Amino acid sequence: MKTRLKVPIFNCFVTLFTDVDMATIDEDDNILGVAVQIGDMDYTIHIKNDLDESEFYTTLSHEANHVVCGIADDLGIPTTFDNSEFHCYLHDYLINEFKKRIERKKRSTKNG
Repeated sequence: MKTRLKVPIFNCFVTLFTDVDMATIDEDDNILGVAVQIGDMDYTIHIKNDLDESEFYTTLSHEANHVVCGIADDLGIPTTFDNSEFHCYLHDYLINEFKKRIERKKRSTKNG
């Protein structure tokens, strides 16, 4: 499944790929996911194809943190405790938006 998300306030994109054979991404069989910057303010997250729901969302959260750090870096925002709210809110936004889209796709697949 592919889900592309635009983050309007920063005019950037994050695309989530699920059901990924990680061997196509990395030789290490233990990798559950990876985040990649593919262009200016454009990122992808790839998640391994055989994870249960808990592992999936833990991996998504981990990889989303990498994306948040990349976006902050692109914007020149340092990662410090004093500005951690930026990171927390952006991370929450990514997780919540992806979860909504994943659930919507699951329902539409289930219903028809």
